[in-house]
Amino acid sequence: MTWLQTPSILGMLVWTGVVTTAFTMYMETVALKTLSAAETTLIFSTEPLFGAAFAALVANECLGPEAAVGAAFIIGGCLVSGMDVGSLLKGKDTRMEDDAVE
Repeated sequence: MTWLQTPSILGMLVWTGVVTTAFTMYMETVALKTLSAAETTLIFSTEPLFGAAFAALVANECLGPEAAVGAAFIIGGCLVSGMDVGSLLKGKDTRMEDDAVE
């Protein structure tokens, strides 16, 4: 418990808890209020891709074929979630219906 009495360690704990966690989450929440639910979902879904890319660029992390497969699944999931899969499976073309409404 002597580490709790060291000012530099306490400073690091405060920095980690307040600035890099609480303040970042607060700012993220404020920024996400301006986005739609679909945009927010897309950002959170692709977060692992940005993390892996950042690690590869900054820390020279070696990404293997598993990372490529995972990235493909994430991107594929984002693409599929943006499509109206139900109508595609039934053979309907909803683009014509959308154009008629406008």
